[in-house]
Amino acid sequence: KMVAIEEIPQEETPTSPPSPSQERLRDAEEIEKLIPQLKRPMAKMQVEALVKKMRKEAAGLKALESTNDVPKEQETSTPRPASTTTPPPAPIPVPSTEAPVSSPSVMYTSIDKFAFDAGGYNDKF
Repeated sequence: KMVAIEEIPQEETPTSPPSPSQERLRDAEEIEKLIPQLKRPMAKMQVEALVKKMRKEAAGLKALESTNDVPKEQETSTPRPASTTTPPPAPIPVPSTEAPVSSPSVMYTSIDKFAFDAGGYNDKF
């Protein structure tokens, strides 16, 4: 005996992986659910501090993601042609070998010898 088999169409929703900010926020919420189970006050304080830190990081990541999304949208709306040539390298500045210009108002005295005594461990300045 044959049975008719029907395919059930599944809803195809694009399930993109959650962003790092969403992941961090979900982790914070999951950890926060455990706080009522803790008995020791110091453990509760540390877990609450961790949750607060994770929420702050999630907010920072979300702000970073929103600033990163703007340039991506601009790039996709106006595609740039791929450049096959590389730009020429910047010229390397060559240090000057010329003698410095002397001015009559500035007088330099050359030092033939120089000595430095750092002193000892317990010496005063």
